[in-house]
Amino acid sequence: AGGGAPMPLASADAPKRPLPAETSDAPHPKRAAAGVHADVGGETASEAMSVSWLDSDSWPFEPLCAELRCSLFHPKWERRHGAAAGLRALLRRHGSSAGSVGGVRECVSAELRAQWLEDCAIRLLSVIALDRFGDWAAGDRVTAPVRETAAQALAVTVRAMDGAAAVARALLTMATECVWEVRHGALLALKYTLASRPDLLPSLLPLCAPLLIDALQDGDDDVRGAAASALLGVAAHLESTVPLLLPRLLGAVWAALVRLDDLTASTGSVMSLGARLSRELPYTQLCAALPGDADAAEAVRPWEGIGHESHQRGAALFLRVLPRLWPFMRHPAADTRCAAITTLHTLVSAAADASADAPPWLPPLLPTALRLLLQSSFLDHSEKVHAAATDAWQALLRHAPLPELRTAAAAHRAGWLTLASTPPGCSPDASLLLCPSYEGGHDDAAAAKAAEAAVSSSEAQARVAAALGGLACVC
Repeated sequence: AGGGAPMPLASADAPKRPLPAETSDAPHPKRAAAGVHADVGGETASEAMSVSWLDSDSWPFEPLCAELRCSLFHPKWERRHGAAAGLRALLRRHGSSAGSVGGVRECVSAELRAQWLEDCAIRLLSVIALDRFGDWAAGDRVTAPVRETAAQALAVTVRAMDGAAAVARALLTMATECVWEVRHGALLALKYTLASRPDLLPSLLPLCAPLLIDALQDGDDDVRGAAASALLGVAAHLESTVPLLLPRLLGAVWAALVRLDDLTASTGSVMSLGARLSRELPYTQLCAALPGDADAAEAVRPWEGIGHESHQRGAALFLRVLPRLWPFMRHPAADTRCAAITTLHTLVSAAADASADAPPWLPPLLPTALRLLLQSSFLDHSEKVHAAATDAWQALLRHAPLPELRTAAAAHRAGWLTLASTPPGCSPDASLLLCPSYEGGHDDAAAAKAAEAAVSSSEAQARVAAALGGLACVC
């Protein structure tokens, strides 16, 4: 099969090898190695064969898996990647029987299967720790095909074995190494491992969450993105499993926004994590976790309602933190723009639900928020962003104080009408666009570039007209 010389046929005069049924009473070699004979402890061979795999003595995929396990350490990354992908596919469908041995006692077969899975997990952990291949051809974010696929194969292996906690501890150790590729691979594996064993999240998340939160402040951008992706996959379980770590996590997410821009690879993951946490957690917890200049003890006090002091502190911190979302509403990636708009919408709605009055931080931010949302409806090409901008616009119209809403509308009404009347096929006036910079203020060059790239259409005019019509009805 490998291209070598054909195996010579047996001579007709050569003594034939007897079949196992024709041999003497000597025990089967595999059964003897496993400590099982034809009659041990009163158990007959026929009873021992009750756990066989279709009357076979070994797992049918063992020869293929043995080749794949060896290829995991091949010098060429394509072979390593292919071997990990093959193991992932096999174990996804046949992990429940991996490494099983027939013709032995059930307890012995279970032990051999556990050893097989453990050996496979160790090999995959070694690949994740040793692989250094990364590809930046697809953009600014590194693509690590070998580590990513090995992490997925490890998660499939962990799903079939009992030692998930031991694998998680090994990954936590790897995540503290000084080599960024090792940390990156360990966090990728943690993401898939946590997703593959939701039944073990109550025990695994308390072990993993502190390190994942610290990794949001890692010096390498790809490591920060992997940590945000791992937390994003378990965001729905954080409040029930690690409630005391939520202020620290939310503070790390808001602090991470300062280090993001159009070129950082972790922008999309961090923004998506912030949007998801804003939807999952109560407004009081969001206020308590905002990074501020006050002492840290105040940030972790109990959340049994919103008192006057807490309400005022939350307002001051929102005024300082929320403007960090503005530049991401014009980010090149549609998912990041959508996440920024969704975060604004969620915070406005949560603040309105938590108190009968409008949130005190909303009026100062209202003019900028309205301008950016209307621009998203006019300029953006993503239907998902259009839907998010429409929902956020309607939330502002519902919850913003009417006097401040009228003031903002009067200040920008002429510019909005001019923008909406841009003829189809023409570019809008750059002076009408607002493009906040990551350093603060307005970016004139970005506004000119956005105006040059944008082209008005009848659909965009209809969206802006509908938004302004809703504003006119409210005012």
